[in-house]
Amino acid sequence: MLHPHVPEELRHFGKHLFATSLERLKTFGLEQWREQCQEARLSRESLHRIEVELRRNREDLARSTGSLRLNGLRFQQDWNLSRIRIGQETLKELDEMLKP
Repeated sequence: MLHPHVPEELRHFGKHLFATSLERLKTFGLEQWREQCQEARLSRESLHRIEVELRRNREDLARSTGSLRLNGLRFQQDWNLSRIRIGQETLKELDEMLKP
């Protein structure tokens, strides 16, 4: 079996090309991971702000309308908060998956 002789310059170029390609793939992966972490953080902050706003709206509405319609609104707010909690749980699961 013949083994072809590869010039040293070509071998060095191949190693350099391989290392550069590997480094770029690693960089792209890290950039995507960073963006996912930032999106998850922004989503958590937004969900928190929405939850706070829903509570404030409920309190304002309770003060302005009294308690006649409050029971129905409590149900609606509880449902909304349950949806927010599901979103928060999903974000926690994503955080766990994204941890290095």
